[in-house]
Amino acid sequence: MASRIVTRLLGGYRRQYPELYRLISKERRAILIQNQVLETARLIRTMPLNLAREITTKIADQHLRGVRASTLAAEILEQYPQLSKAKATLVARTEVARTNTMLLENDCHEVGAKWYVWRSTHDVRTRSSHNHMDGVVCSWDDPPNPEKLECDDRDYGPYHPGCIFNCRCFPSPLVTVEQIPSNLKVHLHGTIIRMSKREFIQKHWKGVL
Repeated sequence: MASRIVTRLLGGYRRQYPELYRLISKERRAILIQNQVLETARLIRTMPLNLAREITTKIADQHLRGVRASTLAAEILEQYPQLSKAKATLVARTEVARTNTMLLENDCHEVGAKWYVWRSTHDVRTRSSHNHMDGVVCSWDDPPNPEKLECDDRDYGPYHPGCIFNCRCFPSPLVTVEQIPSNLKVHLHGTIIRMSKREFIQKHWKGVL
């Protein structure tokens, strides 16, 4: 199972993140993937760990084949009838996004790529707090608290895009200096600060390439 997941994931990463793919060995990424499948299962706190691991492995395997979250939810519900339709849909959507983000975070740490840009989906289903985060440069070591930053009464704590229920946002990693925007909004220690590209490079950038 793990070898098939690695093969499919490498193909997708090679196309989407060529800089990261070039810098990380296949063997090292295989270890990261196996670790993240287990970690994602541990984070599903609403079902027994063995069931969570089984479902998470299925999600990772099927998602990396290109199967949509809605199809995954139907498959999960058919195979695990003890779950409600709402629970199966929530788990599929959330764990697909969370797995993508966690694997990308591991890759970025491997090559020293500390920063990413938060990208939102720009539609009516996007949380207001996540629209507020769109385009903000964040550090993997300092996840933002979107609700708190927007003074929302709800507080889900700090998290990266894709790592909370039904979140369709995603991180766009900054691997090369050319990828840094000209004028930035940067999240630093619970505050969003505007600065120039030059200032960001001087104060915070440790380039990978």
